Amino acid sequence: MQSSFNKYFGTEPGGDNLFLSSSRLPIASMQNFRRAMAALPHGGRLIFMGNGGSFDNARQMAAWCRRAGIPAKTPGHPDDYFSVAQTEGYGEIFAYGLRQDHVGPSDIVVGISGSGNSENILKAFESAKAADAQIFCFGGRDGGKMRVLCGEENSMVAPNECMEAIEDLHMIMMLAVLRSLCSEDKLSEIVEEIRAHLSRFLSESNIAKIAETAAKIRETVAHHGMLYILGTCIGSNHIRADLNRGATNAIPLRGIAAPEFFSMNSAQATANDDGPDFILADGLIKFSPKPSDFAVLCETDGIEFSLCREILEDAGTPFMTLGHADITMDFLPIEEREIVVPMVGHACGRVLRSLLQEELAVRKLPLRPEFPAGQKKFGAKSTKDLEARLKAEGVLSPTESLVFCYGECFAATLPEEKQGHRCFY
Repeated sequence: MQSSFNKYFGTEPGGDNLFLSSSRLPIASMQNFRRAMAALPHGGRLIFMGNGGSFDNARQMAAWCRRAGIPAKTPGHPDDYFSVAQTEGYGEIFAYGLRQDHVGPSDIVVGISGSGNSENILKAFESAKAADAQIFCFGGRDGGKMRVLCGEENSMVAPNECMEAIEDLHMIMMLAVLRSLCSEDKLSEIVEEIRAHLSRFLSESNIAKIAETAAKIRETVAHHGMLYILGTCIGSNHIRADLNRGATNAIPLRGIAAPEFFSMNSAQATANDDGPDFILADGLIKFSPKPSDFAVLCETDGIEFSLCREILEDAGTPFMTLGHADITMDFLPIEEREIVVPMVGHACGRVLRSLLQEELAVRKLPLRPEFPAGQKKFGAKSTKDLEARLKAEGVLSPTESLVFCYGECFAATLPEEKQGHRCFY
């Protein structure tokens, strides 16, 4: 498995080669973004938007800007997104948020999308343009429709095809732009400095520990255990979300169960009533960890983990640390650590997905069913009905199962011992 990680990171040829891609960043459009940020007028804001992992990236980018004294946020009030989705449709959430923000000519609106075709980002860009705000994007692959809307000079397209690597490259680009703006050093030199830090992180021992972490996660999936990603930083949330969703795309099994340990309400109550060190412990103990579970401790944000270690050790639950003893990053500046935390999750998700899809002989089917309005898959009954029809027509073999992913159809072959664990949701 370690070779797969070497290929993902680029310490060995033949894979997604994240590190090599970081040497091919679109410096010209990054320079244009830097100039726009430098010219941000008094009262102007940077507004970052994205979906899923890209929303976590948007939150992290905004946090970096605020640390540097630059007003930045995500669109509107995220607490309102789902009520807006119910009344106006999910495609309207960011446009609605920009209206809440009274976006105008002083603002810069930044869309983040690996495909470049996210409906809610495209609609928000149209709204931003109508309000005379500047628009920039972080994209991937061919840049999609987003690249057309923003124009080549305002499109920072990551030179990679892998969604996980694209998200990592977005963070490297943003950090380089911000550091160059704050220090007035050359952007290309800042990029090389970040790459030097990443090269040190991608040591043989760290990659071996990351591979060991992925092997433990795979074993946890096989035994239907729980995966505990312990941390309060944005990056730990990013890992939880990515492994919950992306690592088992197009796989007809339950996937990885990586629970949330707290809400803002519960975290505040616990910090107020018991002290901040109890926030994660209070959430963890409620899941009654077992020896068949696995935990990753994201020791990067100043949270004390001794209570969580105590719980895990008493339960016999194996764990790995990301930050100090196991996968080490003490030598990195804080912003690089905030890049590396989700990067580790991305690498694990990418490698595990490839292994599982190969193991289950996943193949794409040349059809797109008509789903209910706003949906991209069916529930159990409709899936079984369509699956039976496709088997009768010879599109699926008798041993294959139908799976949906991003609105597209896939076939996968579940081994007999896994048939009882099939999941439609």
